[in-house]
Amino acid sequence: MITTLSDAALIDSAVAAIGDLLARIEDDASGRQSTERPDENRAIQRCLTSAVALLDVSRTLVLKPVSPTPLETVRHWDALVQQTKTAGRAAYEAALMLAEGHPT
Repeated sequence: MITTLSDAALIDSAVAAIGDLLARIEDDASGRQSTERPDENRAIQRCLTSAVALLDVSRTLVLKPVSPTPLETVRHWDALVQQTKTAGRAAYEAALMLAEGHPT
């Protein structure tokens, strides 16, 4: 697959859209003193955070240098590891929130 800067721009648009949604969710939650589904709302936020981190992974892969230096290669992999950890942790936290709020 040949990637282009327009691919990265589409990823950036998706990240911006999720950021807008997260801001709206936070504004809605702060406007109410108590929410009907606090665990679900927090889980939604963590899922969206995970999605942003996965989009960051995609962007990092799309923008990989063609002939990276050894230092660029190390930085590239370090970024991928950090972004993947962030995505995984956020998704795991969302699952825990939902499991705790789920009636047995």
